Amino acid sequence: MVESRYQQALDSLHEALKSEKFDKALDLADSLEVQLDQDKQAAPVARGWTIYFKLKTLFQAGQHHEGLSYFLANRDHLRTPTPLGLNLSGSKTASGKFVVISAVNLGWLHSVCSEMAVHSKQYDHIESLMRDALAIRIVSEDLESQFSAATSAIQMLEMAGRQKDNGTFAFFLLNFGCITATPGAAGRGILALVDNYLQTNNPPILKLIGIMMHRSIWHNGKDEFWAKEIATKISALKEKFDPTSLSDEAFHDTIVELGKAANAAFESGHGHASHAYYRAINELQIAHGKVYFPYFSRAIAGMSSSLVITDQLLLADAFWRKIADMGDQEFSEGALLTSAFTSGALQQFEEHAFIHLIVRAYADMRVLESQ
Repeated sequence: MVESRYQQALDSLHEALKSEKFDKALDLADSLEVQLDQDKQAAPVARGWTIYFKLKTLFQAGQHHEGLSYFLANRDHLRTPTPLGLNLSGSKTASGKFVVISAVNLGWLHSVCSEMAVHSKQYDHIESLMRDALAIRIVSEDLESQFSAATSAIQMLEMAGRQKDNGTFAFFLLNFGCITATPGAAGRGILALVDNYLQTNNPPILKLIGIMMHRSIWHNGKDEFWAKEIATKISALKEKFDPTSLSDEAFHDTIVELGKAANAAFESGHGHASHAYYRAINELQIAHGKVYFPYFSRAIAGMSSSLVITDQLLLADAFWRKIADMGDQEFSEGALLTSAFTSGALQQFEEHAFIHLIVRAYADMRVLESQ
């Protein structure tokens, strides 16, 4: 709650902004900041609203360079040393200053400042700002805004010619689409990965593209537009990857390569990428017609763990419900399968029985995703 002595000033600031009297709004914001800096007892929510309105004013006034510089100077006061670097409760920073700002406003500020980075050609800030914007939406558990943040990030990086930096968002959309069956999500993610590969020539990304092109959810017709767009982009690639034409040796080598990429991404905290690579390991085995128990089981566990480390608890729950719901009654309830993964007690299953169970569950899950 804002103290009454500041509420009137904030109301005046808001009115000036709504009336597009930007110079007046900025003067009011500057004056309010001076008062807040001098008031040791000022509530942190007043600081949050002041920063929010000032940034909104700078954005609408087209002062993109100034707006981005202002946000970056205050960014630490909007963050905490949590795994996602967010501060939604107002914990103090090292400097002693702190703010309280809602998740909606905080997410909006990061997105808007990313736009300002595009307009002011300060491209190095786009990926970092939008990564935080997506993380905030994930914490808020708003799936629609997560999808919007990821697609916006890809668009802004494309405008800046920085498709090489779109990995976080492309992998997120691929995973999001495969788990939620949201039309367009997986297709948009793979298209972005094609653009990424065209700039990076990263071999694991090329293989992931080939595998997901072969196995992905648009085969039901929901994503025909993206399938055509991807086919056009794929034609520009010097190399292609067909998961069905591999020799046994090449198949094994590809599994190892994807596993190394997945593990490296996971260990560095890039859960969106690790989930996609773990998924590709299992999709490749199904496409190739050969399933190896150690690879398959570890990849399933890796997919789930990747969702957890990125705080995607809603998607993690949906992922495990699909597997549990598809559990083969001949061997076990799906809940036992879930328990085995989360406890690490895979050895309690006979290998041939567990392979049958998990492949059946996963294959059925693929059918469910395509409906």
